[in-house]
Amino acid sequence: EDGVGQFGQLARFKVDVDSLQVRSEWISVIVPELRVTGGLDFLGNRFHGIYTGLPLPPGEGDAAAAASTQRKISVDTGAWSWFPGAYLEAGIRPFPALLVTPGIRADYNNTVNRGAIDPRLSSRLDVTESTVIKAGIGNFSQIPFEAEVMPPTGNPNLELPRALHVSA
Repeated sequence: EDGVGQFGQLARFKVDVDSLQVRSEWISVIVPELRVTGGLDFLGNRFHGIYTGLPLPPGEGDAAAAASTQRKISVDTGAWSWFPGAYLEAGIRPFPALLVTPGIRADYNNTVNRGAIDPRLSSRLDVTESTVIKAGIGNFSQIPFEAEVMPPTGNPNLELPRALHVSA
């Protein structure tokens, strides 16, 4: 049982998610200055949710109805969601103190039938034996929680949330 909640007398819910996750990675050192890493990820979630209460608030621009005039609804839904992913990166050492790592990751979400391709780049410079400078930039996508996208309570038209991550 992953989540149980109640909103006074207005609504209550229960959400269960069981997950199966598998990952495999391969590393090949082509020459000492070049290492290639590739991998596959797979995440499967069995989602089951129960909701009893007032209908969800209207969408933007729709007229709101008074809670006292609405009838409670009851929803019991479940499904499997699949999230396969793959990644590839190269560790390049132009000289011994510098490691530059370009990479790319691809993910797919069958619940919303959308995918993402996220390029990334990181670097590491060994300035001294005890000082390292690191920097990175890349896109990252996230899978939405099933309750956010599964009808009738969720919106199946949601995009995958994306962010640009920059660090130094």
